[in-house]
Amino acid sequence: MVELLFRKDGRLPKGKAAKIPQHSLKFNIVARIHGNCLYNLRRLVTSVLVQNHKNFTLHLAVDQGGDKDSSQEIEKECLEICDNPFSIAPSWLTRGNSSSCVKYWPNPNGRLYSVLNTCRVLDALEEDSIVGLIDADDQLCERRCLEWIETLYSQGVGCVWTNNIWEPYSINLCSAPLDDSANVYQHPWVSSHFRTFLLSTYKKINKENFKDENGEWMKRCEDQTLMLPIINKLHSEGKRTQHLNKPCYLYRGYQEIGGEAHQYQLQMERFIRQRGYIK
Repeated sequence: MVELLFRKDGRLPKGKAAKIPQHSLKFNIVARIHGNCLYNLRRLVTSVLVQNHKNFTLHLAVDQGGDKDSSQEIEKECLEICDNPFSIAPSWLTRGNSSSCVKYWPNPNGRLYSVLNTCRVLDALEEDSIVGLIDADDQLCERRCLEWIETLYSQGVGCVWTNNIWEPYSINLCSAPLDDSANVYQHPWVSSHFRTFLLSTYKKINKENFKDENGEWMKRCEDQTLMLPIINKLHSEGKRTQHLNKPCYLYRGYQEIGGEAHQYQLQMERFIRQRGYIK
């Protein structure tokens, strides 16, 4: 039996040291590599390699986007990293007893966008694990992140998301607690980065939840497209979800407010919420 480390509000109890269990639960972390993100790729990978929890696979899932030259550079960089991930890590970090690895997922078939790019990786996985999602220009910013999250899953929680640091303003963006009785399709969005869930829950979701009104894979609003049906499924089964009130994710996302991409994202968000969950 693992001692409860966190209160319902996601904070550590005062005066109590964290008892971290053995790293028995594996993470499959999907990093969606897209556009001209070469500048951040090594920082992203390093932020996962330095985690205290060492039982994970980091999947570099490459999407098309950006110019041809940058796509070729990203492919070359991904292959070099996968060949010897610890070559880019800090000198003090050694592999030790780590069961971690980095896997490259090339994409020769054109632009996928985040939802399909994520699903193609998860659909190929079989053994249940904790899934974590990272965007190409972001990274983890707390070495204990995976340890904390694993502890919550070992207590029966079905989905965990953390606080983040939005780099331009050093604030937490759209991450907050959610009552397990809440209708997630009507509740304001609070399940932002760092987002995690069990692979077994994802496998239960009807893929039509991830598509638009024309039956095509969603091209925007990836966060709510994936998380709302997963959280809804867990709530319908009486399972807990948990907000971890610790900043574990450095978020660099930027989108021009009022721009065409932003308007389309808002349109897709309204569509997802009005449609609701598809069984």
